[in-house]
Amino acid sequence: MKLKEYWDPTTGRIRSILEGEFKLLCAEQGIPAPETNYPVGRYEVDAIWLGARLIVELDGRKFHGDAVALEADSGKTRYLREIGFRVLRFTWNDVIQRPEWVADEIRRQLGSIYMGIAHTTRTQI
Repeated sequence: MKLKEYWDPTTGRIRSILEGEFKLLCAEQGIPAPETNYPVGRYEVDAIWLGARLIVELDGRKFHGDAVALEADSGKTRYLREIGFRVLRFTWNDVIQRPEWVADEIRRQLGSIYMGIAHTTRTQI
């Protein structure tokens, strides 16, 4: 598969190369496709598997590379955990240089039951 297959310019469902690479990683590793850029409470998350209450945040340098962004990311993660989600954070290097590790972490969090279930329909939280 090619990255451009995941990009929808009319909806903006993937907003960065990192998000596209992450969706490609999921497809190549046999991980069910997450919803992307999904609203959860007062935030929008990069990727979510609703049925598993699992969120992945992707930390590229462009948007997450300074102290202000780090503080905001920390607050977002705390909030998401407080409302019952598990949150994993991955960097560009994780996704590009360690895709098997990223996939293993996601599989471990999704669990064997969810890995066999088709992705749930998008609903508002």
